[in-house]
Amino acid sequence: MAVWSDWATAWNDDDEQDEQHATGGYYTTKDCLLLLIDSSPGMFVKEEGKDETPFELCIKCARSVLLNKIISSEKDLVGIVLFGTKERKNPSDFEHVYILQDLDMPDAPRIKQLEQIVEDENLEEFKKMYGHSMDFSLSDVFWICSTMLATSGTKFSHKRILLFTNNDDPHSLNSALQRQAKTKAKDLADNGIEVDLMHIGQGFNVATFYQDIIFTGDEDITSLPDPSEQFEELLTRVRSKEFKKRAMQKITLSLGPQLELGVGVYSMVRETKKPSFIRLDKRTNEELKTQTKMLCEDTGTVLLPTDIKYYQEL
Repeated sequence: MAVWSDWATAWNDDDEQDEQHATGGYYTTKDCLLLLIDSSPGMFVKEEGKDETPFELCIKCARSVLLNKIISSEKDLVGIVLFGTKERKNPSDFEHVYILQDLDMPDAPRIKQLEQIVEDENLEEFKKMYGHSMDFSLSDVFWICSTMLATSGTKFSHKRILLFTNNDDPHSLNSALQRQAKTKAKDLADNGIEVDLMHIGQGFNVATFYQDIIFTGDEDITSLPDPSEQFEELLTRVRSKEFKKRAMQKITLSLGPQLELGVGVYSMVRETKKPSFIRLDKRTNEELKTQTKMLCEDTGTVLLPTDIKYYQEL
């Protein structure tokens, strides 16, 4: 029978691979979430019998994600990228890609920005500021996401991209753009960045294009849920993908001589802890950074770490 330690080593669980970094065995739980929102003309067309456009559903979901992150894991970073816009704003200056919110911790101004978009009647102000286009390249969009993650200066335990769209074949007339998008999506997967599809509307066929973007290995296309049509449906799917599922414990289940199975224990419900307090400047309301210096009692000079010795009285 295999020794437990050998068996545990052979069980390469994805959770541990994502969480553990080369920092002396310590673990980090800071996650990164990028929301890619399709802003092409089709996202602004209301389906029959619906009160909201698919784009409005996506913005409302993004707002809910920021609110939830503030309560549950305020140290996580969230970014929002629009593609299919007429205007552009990104470090590579790619056309039709606009970084609405760079990777950062969620706060009130970012939530307010999304609320203003939702409150805009018929999204007229949004159309003036950002515009629409169908000439975008998903390969460029994925490249921007990769750049944002690489230049964030933070090590993440988990990196995930949620792609919101109602167009099941964005590059139907350009096979070169299709190949480039699939190649870049594979590069993201190789770098440990997950891409999940939040598809919207009736008649969305994942097999047309996105099965080569989203699925890798042995995952089956039928595991993807039906397209969302209501806000509650979309929000439920987003929240299920918002956090990385991490095993609380690993145990072995012995079924008989020389037959053991690895079992991961997960918590379905977890108490939300109150966030730790933050010191703010009473005049500017900006976060204060604490800095501690050790001074010599006799001379008043600042002591370096090499000047400090520790002892224990016996």
